[in-house]
Amino acid sequence: MTHTEPVAPLPAAGLLQCCFAVEPAAAPGSYPITDQCEAVDEFGNLVPVTCGPGAITIEEPTPPPSPSETPAATETGTVTHTPSPTWIATTTVTSTPTIMPTPTATGPPASTCVGNCDDDEQVTVDELVKGVNIALGSLLLSDCPSFDTDDSGTVTVDELVRAVNNALIGCGG
Repeated sequence: MTHTEPVAPLPAAGLLQCCFAVEPAAAPGSYPITDQCEAVDEFGNLVPVTCGPGAITIEEPTPPPSPSETPAATETGTVTHTPSPTWIATTTVTSTPTIMPTPTATGPPASTCVGNCDDDEQVTVDELVKGVNIALGSLLLSDCPSFDTDDSGTVTVDELVRAVNNALIGCGG
């Protein structure tokens, strides 16, 4: 067993500093920050820690200078108003339509018997298990495409129920 020097305790303040990006339209106020923290030692073991609550405070922005009256250099007595710049936050949303290709059937029509993987017009228990595995993502739909009656690319619960019915009462029944 080796002896190691004790680790110095962490400082009480200034341990962590975070930067936050605040939307320009954010309302002034104080917003709480969730106090969740976790610490581990050099071996990856959890170390008990306590965190305190925090907050982000958004203050009113400094107002721009107000218009001032400046007398003109002529003897006409005209007053010139110098406007302050105005800042307006804008958001532009654009969208581009996406054209999706229409699927085209390629190959012989699928069996009309939901769950019949080998085209023998019977649904067996092993074919039902195959359908469940396709629905769970353990097998590919190409392993038994007859389960996908709505061409959605997935096997749904209603398609599995139809296959069970075909196993119980036969296809076309």
